[in-house]
Amino acid sequence: MVEWVVLAIVVFSTVGIGLDLGGEEEVEMEVTNISGSIILSTRSSMDAIGLDEYDRGAVATLDIDVRSVLSEGCLDCVSSPVGIQLHGSVVVTNITGVGGQGRIESMLSVTHLQEFVDEGLVIREWLNVDWDAGSESVHLQMIMTHDPPRWTLDDRFHASFSPVEGGEESRVGPWLFVETLLDHSVHLRGCIPDAFTCHSETVHSVDLTSTRAAVRVPLKVQHLQSWESVQATPSSDETPQSFANLRQILGVDSEVPAEILSCPATDEGVLAMKSWQVSDSGGPAFAPLNSWFEALELSSTTFIPSVGTWTEAEFDDGGCGGLVDEAGHLILAIYFIQ
Repeated sequence: MVEWVVLAIVVFSTVGIGLDLGGEEEVEMEVTNISGSIILSTRSSMDAIGLDEYDRGAVATLDIDVRSVLSEGCLDCVSSPVGIQLHGSVVVTNITGVGGQGRIESMLSVTHLQEFVDEGLVIREWLNVDWDAGSESVHLQMIMTHDPPRWTLDDRFHASFSPVEGGEESRVGPWLFVETLLDHSVHLRGCIPDAFTCHSETVHSVDLTSTRAAVRVPLKVQHLQSWESVQATPSSDETPQSFANLRQILGVDSEVPAEILSCPATDEGVLAMKSWQVSDSGGPAFAPLNSWFEALELSSTTFIPSVGTWTEAEFDDGGCGGLVDEAGHLILAIYFIQ
């Protein structure tokens, strides 16, 4: 469940600046707000926000403000990281099942940064997420290194959708329909992943609007917390379970002696810690929910693992995992506290 949350939030957090090509002059626009609702009609969508004991059909209502940012204070960066901050409310209603009907009122704060080595080429990405929802609260951090640098495609939206009457329709994956409104906002309706019977004539689970306005001067923010090498002695020989699903996707091989793990500074004791060899290079590319967010003029992220060593540690209320390549460079690390 944690990995599903991580991947979904990564894409949700990577908001890009779009261009409004309508009219005689090209006007540079950026996303300023995301609002609307998502019906959590599948089991996986309910499990992703910790509602695995409740019936399907809860409704998440979003009102998220978006602002472009410029990060200061990165000591080993080629260029100053740039990115997006999101902050706003997510209210989940119509939660039925155990104990009757309920609701969750939460605040979501996200900072996503990218370090460019050349125009359109990203070498590193950082993600910081705070989901404040009482007992279901989550703090998450992630860092990704791309070698070779990841190319951000400007025309990905056009490749993912085909023109239809009144707008654009997704070519593959869940059915989505997107239309650009007169005020330059983008309206998206359609289906969530795993809803295999959903199509244009059914009730739509997704109804989101991405509001856009002229590009503003980016806010300057302090760079995200640095990652440190942690060499710990676990209190047990058990296998960590926090990243079990991600470990399967990576296709880990045999267990190897535990490596040093990179994590944000923490005083928590390590309950379990193990390492595995990853021998499949160019394996699965993590690019979840791309169509949704490209439709809203939001850019997604893609990460392709490489050969190396995957190490993970488990704490009392969270975990940390990292993939190090054969040269000893950290290329993927995830840290979360619940």
